Amino acid sequence: SHLLCEIPISFVQAALGETLTIPVLGNPEGHELKIPAGTQPGDVLTLRELGMPDPERRNARGDLFIKVNVNIPKKLTNRQKEILEEFADSLDLKKHKKEKKFWEKS
Repeated sequence: SHLLCEIPISFVQAALGETLTIPVLGNPEGHELKIPAGTQPGDVLTLRELGMPDPERRNARGDLFIKVNVNIPKKLTNRQKEILEEFADSLDLKKHKKEKKFWEKS
C-alpha cells in the first residue's frame, strides 16, 4: 500500500528549500511537499497515509515516499558561471584541494 514516486528539482531548490504541490491519489488539487534546505540527491521524503488504500486495514492508507532527483544544468550562461564561481570561492574549495587524499602518504 506504500507508493514511491520520483520528483525532479533544481539544485537551487535543493540548496535553498521550497514548497511544491505534488499530485496525490484522491486529491486533484495535490498536496504541499516541503523540500528542506540542503536536500541531497536521492533523499527520500515521506508523506504519511497518502499512498494506496490498505486492503487489510479499514480506512487506512500506506505512505507516499518521494525520491528527490536533483537536476544539474548542462549549460550555463556566463553570468550563471560567475555566480557559481563566486559561491565556490565563498566555500574556500581551493583549501580542500590542497588537503592530502585518503590514499596519499603523510
